[in-house]
Amino acid sequence: MLNNLKVVKQISDTTISGLLKGDYKLHGAVIRADSRGSILYYLLPTTQPPISLLLQPISIISQGINIYQLQRKTNKLIGITDQVLEVSTRTMTIANLNLAVTAAGFTSLHQRLNVLEKRLAELQAKFKAFRTLLELEERARINAAFQALLNIDKINDSENRRQILIQQIQVFAETNLKYKELLTQVDDSRRTAMAYEEYFSLTALAHARCHAELGELDMARRFLENTYSFWQGQTRRVAKDLLLVRYPERFLFSDYVEEVPVSVLAEWCDFVYNEEKGYEWIDELRKKTIPWYAKKDFSKIDSGKLRREKERVIPALSKLVARNNLFQGYIAEYDLLESQKITPSEFEKEVALLAQDSAANGYVILQSTDNEI
Repeated sequence: MLNNLKVVKQISDTTISGLLKGDYKLHGAVIRADSRGSILYYLLPTTQPPISLLLQPISIISQGINIYQLQRKTNKLIGITDQVLEVSTRTMTIANLNLAVTAAGFTSLHQRLNVLEKRLAELQAKFKAFRTLLELEERARINAAFQALLNIDKINDSENRRQILIQQIQVFAETNLKYKELLTQVDDSRRTAMAYEEYFSLTALAHARCHAELGELDMARRFLENTYSFWQGQTRRVAKDLLLVRYPERFLFSDYVEEVPVSVLAEWCDFVYNEEKGYEWIDELRKKTIPWYAKKDFSKIDSGKLRREKERVIPALSKLVARNNLFQGYIAEYDLLESQKITPSEFEKEVALLAQDSAANGYVILQSTDNEI
């Protein structure tokens, strides 16, 4: 049985109230007192979204709610647990990664890699940068490493299993450094930057998981913390310079009303500019817009640019913000694994047993008894 945790069916009214007020934070699969505070709840999905859902257009997925919308829509606490779980599910699907780090295992990461490879192959004929990316030797090594790990749990010989994990750690370490360098260098192509981000994130998560499965939980957590610090700095740069660019206020206009609700725009700005202002961002952006009575010819609309932004910029920004939340949740979950002295695969088995009787709307909700509210 897991120590200092209990299974519940609902998030407490006090915690829900704290989320709505902004006193508590929802980071992927965890609710914590603040951005660095104590963990109150772990929200662990019992299933992962099907690959078909991860291939849906971002405009369909992002029509769900987020915490800002919860804050605006309701003062009632009844039934809000399901809506909080909906926010977590939305984060998971937009990020194209499983919500829980324990469920982001080798099979799940390999599936995501296959989806990425297919998309890049479709683009290689059109974009030279992707032809170069597809020619990199690292991609073949990553695929081979995942293949070696897919059935790792079925290997009974502990020493053989250990050696396989050690070998793949080296592969993921080397390839992760390569994509780290490439992500640092890219400064002119959002498509290429997002592709490098994908490979960097996947190899980092696989690297950490290998250490964790070896029982090196402290090393796994520290590696993920360092990874997240680098990832956050680079993706904020990419988001600011290649996605939002000079005119973030353009998303206030009616062209984007369906794809970018103001709650989403506020969430983007919190991440990109590293300041939690929430809806205050809207007034800041309004100050940058053209006065209503300004003499401006609005008839010349670049429909091609608008379409490209809806297809590329909006999905990219949404994914980075969702992944930012997931990375914070992952680090908190590695803290949990370390405190419980349990590997991710062992923890998965514990959660699977709990799910048989205690799942709530597709989630196992674990409340910390150390920080019970």
